[in-house]
Amino acid sequence: QRQQLFAVVKAFLAGNESGTRFRLKQLSESVPDFPPDDLLLAGMAFVAGNPVQGKILLERAGNLHRKHPGIALAFGRLALSQGRLYDAQALMEKADEINNAAELLPASKKFYAAAVLNSLTAIEVRRNALDRAEQLVRQWEELAPDDDGMLMAAAEVEFLQNRDAQAMQYLNRRGSESRDQIPT
Repeated sequence: QRQQLFAVVKAFLAGNESGTRFRLKQLSESVPDFPPDDLLLAGMAFVAGNPVQGKILLERAGNLHRKHPGIALAFGRLALSQGRLYDAQALMEKADEINNAAELLPASKKFYAAAVLNSLTAIEVRRNALDRAEQLVRQWEELAPDDDGMLMAAAEVEFLQNRDAQAMQYLNRRGSESRDQIPT
């Protein structure tokens, strides 16, 4: 699957949309709950520095796959990156609602639930609503206690509340290769 994913990225970077879609279709047939191709193409466009194409593809994905949690999640992350916190929160709540109703494998549902909590935590940190951010981190920790994103967000919330020792505990829980890089 890794080689297939590299082939997707290579075709995308070469500007070969039909080749990219073909390779994405091959991947989707071998991976359960694979996200819609327009959603993945939109993400690649944003990463490649082409936000216009990214928005077009994301809109198309939204029109074709309204019941996929990744769509609302992507729109929510876009709103968050633009500082539109109210819109981002509403979209994250919609992504959570769609995820709860979706017929996905448990691992996929967990992935989307963690992604929603990640974004909701970031929204509350930006609002400086640290009590709410801490509640969200605790929910996220119950869902995915070893998630690097959760550990980093928890450390950030602790640091922002001047609880440096607790923050360091979260940082030290990260994988051994990361722990080696954290001064104690």
